[in-house]
Amino acid sequence: MRYSPKWMPLSQKVRAGFEAAGERLFLFLTAMYLFYCFSGITTFGLTFPAEFEATLLWFMTVVALARLVLIGPRRREPWLGLALAAVCYLSHRTGSYRHLYYLAVMTLGFIGIDYRKILWTYLATVGSLLLATVLAALAGGIANIVYYRDGFRSSLGICYPTDLSAISLFALLALWAAWKKVPTPVMLAISLGYVALTAFVTRSRNSLVCGALLALLILAYWIGERQTSKGCLTRLVDWLLTLALPICAGAIILLVFVYSKNTPLAEKLNALLSDRLRLSLQAYRDHGLTAFGTPFDMMGNGYSVFPPSDYYFVDSSYMLILLRHGWVMLLELGAAWVYLTRRAIANGHRRLAMALGLIAFHSMLEHHFMEIGYNILLAMPLASIATQPEPKPLQRGQYTKRYIASGIVLALLCALMIFLPGFVTRLRTVFEAKGWHNGGQNAAPVLLIALCAVWTAIALSRSLYRIADRLVERRRPQLVPVLALGVCLCLGVGGWLWSGGVVAQAQRDYAPNVKEDAAALECVLYSAKGGVYSDVAPDVYRRQYPGIRPTILPTEELARLDGATVLAMAAPEYNAFFQNDFRFAQISGIHGIYTNDPDAAEALAAAGFSVTDYYSTKVSVDLGCEAALNGLTVDEHGVLLDGPLQSLNQGPYMDLFAGEYEVRFDLFLPERAGEDADKVCTLRVNTYWGENTLEVQPVYRGDFDADGRLTATLRFSAGYARATEFAVVAEDEPLYISGLTVQKVGK
Repeated sequence: MRYSPKWMPLSQKVRAGFEAAGERLFLFLTAMYLFYCFSGITTFGLTFPAEFEATLLWFMTVVALARLVLIGPRRREPWLGLALAAVCYLSHRTGSYRHLYYLAVMTLGFIGIDYRKILWTYLATVGSLLLATVLAALAGGIANIVYYRDGFRSSLGICYPTDLSAISLFALLALWAAWKKVPTPVMLAISLGYVALTAFVTRSRNSLVCGALLALLILAYWIGERQTSKGCLTRLVDWLLTLALPICAGAIILLVFVYSKNTPLAEKLNALLSDRLRLSLQAYRDHGLTAFGTPFDMMGNGYSVFPPSDYYFVDSSYMLILLRHGWVMLLELGAAWVYLTRRAIANGHRRLAMALGLIAFHSMLEHHFMEIGYNILLAMPLASIATQPEPKPLQRGQYTKRYIASGIVLALLCALMIFLPGFVTRLRTVFEAKGWHNGGQNAAPVLLIALCAVWTAIALSRSLYRIADRLVERRRPQLVPVLALGVCLCLGVGGWLWSGGVVAQAQRDYAPNVKEDAAALECVLYSAKGGVYSDVAPDVYRRQYPGIRPTILPTEELARLDGATVLAMAAPEYNAFFQNDFRFAQISGIHGIYTNDPDAAEALAAAGFSVTDYYSTKVSVDLGCEAALNGLTVDEHGVLLDGPLQSLNQGPYMDLFAGEYEVRFDLFLPERAGEDADKVCTLRVNTYWGENTLEVQPVYRGDFDADGRLTATLRFSAGYARATEFAVVAEDEPLYISGLTVQKVGK
């Protein structure tokens, strides 16, 4: 006999209550883990307690096991989950990779939970964090790393452009699989926007192909929605989706085998795939193939535009799983993926099946398949996928009403986009005025403000859609969306008024800087043919000079523009500008102007400013920090090197772009007694934490003047020199370093 919830016996009600509470708690813990994972691929630089990850894993394990007890041993899913977890544990014992523990626990914890709830948890966490990260990067709250490789590539707050493409694709696929009510044409438009992102911002070829395939799949799904019968083509697609992972894994392994034969065709394939085949083959030869894998570290290009000295990265998920986690793990994951895909197709969830197939294809040439922060579907083979009834074709009037409502919302959002440059410009000014930038300790308020803005925009869009949908049907709007719309508008107005107060205070604080920059700004505003922008407190400068334009583009993104003139900080160097033939002029002690507008450059030169085609700011090294780093003492003469056991051989770890440089050492020798030919010290320029030496120069007693003073200059060439050190190795007598400066003197 079936019991309705109302007349359910007390014991069953208690059991159902515990099951619901356990499900919600596990999803909440999952969101915490996703937040932890996502923060690790951003430039926020958030720090967590040392035991955070282990403690979270313990709580998730307890809740997952409690849910297994409630499910009971009579169902097969717990036994399948335990078998999958056992393989993860055996692989973990070999490599000690904690994410395998999380995979095992989440696979068990997701048993019986509706897959759409899991995807919505993923979207609510990763999706909102992704939008907030991009907004924070556009507003200058965190670093936006810009690379130059056959054109500009941007990461917009993520650690690397391809990672931005990948996390955006996974979030987009989760959105498509979970949000059944979104009109297919709207989803098609979003996918085309993703194609534009990968084509012009991240320039990720693999993600570009996957974005184009997603658009085609959505188009095919849209056409299939109107058909009532399945043809041979549909059944063929179903089998291709089911076997997508085995086919793709086999294909990349075969390509690596072909490359090992050193044929001309293999070399062309390797070049086309950005050296992925060579690196995979090298990892195979270094570590071999075992049942449960061989642990090894990888060194990639993330978080810095400066490439590592020993790049070693297996950028294929299947080769990485095969080598690092073993062939047993690859077989297990392949079987679980096929099983999940078949269940999705059999129960009528074709969007989910298409998402699974596209992720399998994407993972051929990307390494994110095993990262749950990207691929939450990996932990969902035993999630609940209820049978979905065949959708009834919508009537023409229903289609029309849905499209009208969507069109109204899109039109309103397009109108809001007109105000986006002004909003981002205001936000950039607030972050700078408050000192909330560059991540780290300042990350929390930046993230909170960005999340509030994103959540407000999402709530506003949803409220507008629901109100428009009711109005199109000639019904009165419901109270909840109307109230939500009112709250969103109040938050927007309140935030704008608060930020206006911050800008007013910043206007008073920045008054001396504005006055110092006045001559140069008036010069370029009068002469420039193109746009003039300020990356320094832009709302402050725009109030003084209305000719300065608002923009959503952060500092180096403006290098994409032709005929642009940008006021920016004089330090650090923004190399992207020089990659697009900008010129540089330092106009004050802390500010400089980048421009590729010939008229603006000529006007600056005519006004007496030094305009160069390279970065010409002189940088003084903090000797106090250097002394602390090297364990040296400082007095009124400078940093003391007292004998051969003391030297300045660490730091300042400067990252230098390609060009000609001069480093100047101001030295003081207290005692002039001795022969002129006696060596006093050796000067060195090292890179990559002392691995490479660019220049060496000995210094002798005769080089010093009668007062024991010497300014020694080393000229050296650098090409993307990371962690540059300026070392002073003393000989047998005391020596002081009273000054240390470095300056770029040529391209």
